[in-house]
Amino acid sequence: MIVLGQHADNCRGVGQPFEASLAQCTMFNLEHIEVGTYYGMYFVAALGYEPSLNLLDDPLEYRKKADKIGVRFSQVDAASPMFEMNGSMQGLMYATQAMRYASDLGAKSIVVTDRGAPADFYTEQYAWDYGVRNHAELLKWAENYKIKVNIETHGVYTQDAEFMLKFLGHFESEWLGMNFDTGNTFIAGNDPLEYLKQVIKYVNHFHIKDVDPVLADESRGEETGIGMSYIPIGSGANGENIAKCLRYLKEINWSGDISLECAGTDENVGASAKWIRSILDN
Repeated sequence: MIVLGQHADNCRGVGQPFEASLAQCTMFNLEHIEVGTYYGMYFVAALGYEPSLNLLDDPLEYRKKADKIGVRFSQVDAASPMFEMNGSMQGLMYATQAMRYASDLGAKSIVVTDRGAPADFYTEQYAWDYGVRNHAELLKWAENYKIKVNIETHGVYTQDAEFMLKFLGHFESEWLGMNFDTGNTFIAGNDPLEYLKQVIKYVNHFHIKDVDPVLADESRGEETGIGMSYIPIGSGANGENIAKCLRYLKEINWSGDISLECAGTDENVGASAKWIRSILDN
């Protein structure tokens, strides 16, 4: 069964807190919420303009708020670059604590990714070596906490299906999979459906993002990811690809959570949810 929810990060673009995203879940009958995290004090969040959750706050208080309106947490976004040295120095601490937080929230998984920007040092062998080392450590926590680690298609090598199949096959763990993102795969120059079919075995969670036609013309094949869709999902250059992906998920009876990711005005979220349901319900 495909279950529709949203990423609370949608509200970042409109300067609203986590609670505003929760309210939209009720408004548009979204069954789950995905949430980003940060570590320590952040003045924007303290002033109420940031929907991500502080890993130093009590997760059970947020879980109470969600439980009260019948919304569950699907995933915690800890999208640190785990395929490089910084993943060893800082990413592991961030991701493991996000995993602990996810467990308390009742979420099923966390998200990590790789470097979005190319660099001279960032070779495939470099990414492989650090990726194997860092994910091996993450999987110890995953097995203990029963929280899946989903690698998002958001960077240089996570946009390469051959690399990802080799990497995931290296571990072949029930605790390691993918968070597939329609907008990121498209902006990177991939055909979202073609990529999805290659890696579907490992896909545990889904992000739905459209791409403004102007952005697609300017950046497709030049970027590896985008933050969110600034237009209603279904109205952009990636709409038909998203529809194909959703129909494919239905065809194979894929079961899991999908998060819409769009700028979090009520108009955008409402129109996006309506369009996605029009595909899922037919």
